[in-house]
Amino acid sequence: MPLTISVNAGPDAQSSTVAVSGTDLHIITDGERAAFSIEDASLKGAVATYFGEAPDDAFLCSPTPWGDLYETYGWQQVQTTLAVQSATILGVSGNPAILSSQIFKNDSSVPAEFNTGITQEVAVGTESNWTNSSALEIGQTISYEIGFLGSGAGGETSMSFTETWEQGGSESETVTLGTSSGVVVTLQPGQAVEAELEASKGVLQIQIVYQLTLAGMTAINYGDTYKGHHFWGLDINAVMQAAGLPTSIVTTETLAIDFYANSQIILKDTSGNVVNTLVMGAAAGK
Repeated sequence: MPLTISVNAGPDAQSSTVAVSGTDLHIITDGERAAFSIEDASLKGAVATYFGEAPDDAFLCSPTPWGDLYETYGWQQVQTTLAVQSATILGVSGNPAILSSQIFKNDSSVPAEFNTGITQEVAVGTESNWTNSSALEIGQTISYEIGFLGSGAGGETSMSFTETWEQGGSESETVTLGTSSGVVVTLQPGQAVEAELEASKGVLQIQIVYQLTLAGMTAINYGDTYKGHHFWGLDINAVMQAAGLPTSIVTTETLAIDFYANSQIILKDTSGNVVNTLVMGAAAGK
């Protein structure tokens, strides 16, 4: 099941959420053998520490000689699991911003209605950075689903994208804040109002910790037999623990999400007094 990171970016930490789903499970690769320090010589040395004598041959997955030991004895090939260990909202920073303003004035001699709706295009997006990088090229892609609460004329906008494991980078798209209709006021002759489009511009910081673990058997062969047998299947984690090798690899991604929330159109008279406020997208977090 693919790894998916789902985020709702709200104006504060309480209204923001992050959820993860999926894991990646596959047969161990050569790159992962190197990362876990269980290439041929080191694997045989680890078996010697755990089992008492180094084997002539040691395998982690099919195929093997002798009719494939994994199929013959029903042993599980060593598999790598990539999963999210934790996903944490580190915090939200934000400040109110005036994005656009426009003055509406009735220059006629009779009362008139004015549509004081205004809009502004803004950029929202994400930036991904990785630390404790494992330098593994496992080719796993991660899907991101980002929802921006209280943004856009419809109240909520979203963006989706995928990135390759430990690649990092940035994604962005343009959304429209405000509304071009539905904000009608009647102005008397000579009367004027100023419409301001305001929103909270924020950055949501999320930390995602990924963990790679192994499970399965190392299939080993002793040419002259050992403990009465040529072939043995040993639990890979028990072997690695006995040799003091790491049984998991942890890497961390920090996701910074730029967003706008709580957009509203504020009408002010010429003295700066608020005469009306239209709140858009007052959406609650899950």
